Amino acid sequence: MDQFINLPGRLSRVDPENLTPAQQAVVNDVIESRGAKRGRVYSFRGAFYPVLQNPELLSVIQKLGEYCRYKSHLSPALSEFAILITCRVWGCRYAWAAHAPLAIKHGMPEAILEEVAKQQRPSNMTQEMAAVYDFAMALHKDKSVPDELFTSVKNVLGEPCVLDLTAICGYYTLLGMTILVDRTPMPEGWTAPF
Repeated sequence: MDQFINLPGRLSRVDPENLTPAQQAVVNDVIESRGAKRGRVYSFRGAFYPVLQNPELLSVIQKLGEYCRYKSHLSPALSEFAILITCRVWGCRYAWAAHAPLAIKHGMPEAILEEVAKQQRPSNMTQEMAAVYDFAMALHKDKSVPDELFTSVKNVLGEPCVLDLTAICGYYTLLGMTILVDRTPMPEGWTAPF
């Protein structure tokens, strides 16, 4: 099965030629949600491949991920910005390399991403970008969002976006942690600025 790219890490990879019915069902769901619905081919690598050994867990993870990636109330640029902030907080080079091109494609300025990569608060952000950055950083670093910041972000983005932003930060923390625990190597040709 050519959609499986085995980047050897510390966690086991299942043999794609010998999937259980439960594994095959979740593979089909992932390929549909990440590939077919999006008009592209999806390849298993990164966090999803090692988690496939527990198909029930992967099923839950992929459903949350489909929502966070494709159905969030945040614009695609702001969603990718939140993902990259989370990647940088966790030092997850793999996920950064996968999502930086998507953020740029959706209109996030490269200069903003360069500053996030350097662990600096970006200059020249829009009000919406600043809301995402400040909220995500408070949540990740302080483990809290002060009332004044919460109210400000809610006023700028709206409450549905506050909920989605929180979910994105949590979801990509889970994926980043999985990639870091596995020590998934970067695919050939991928780069990250840290």
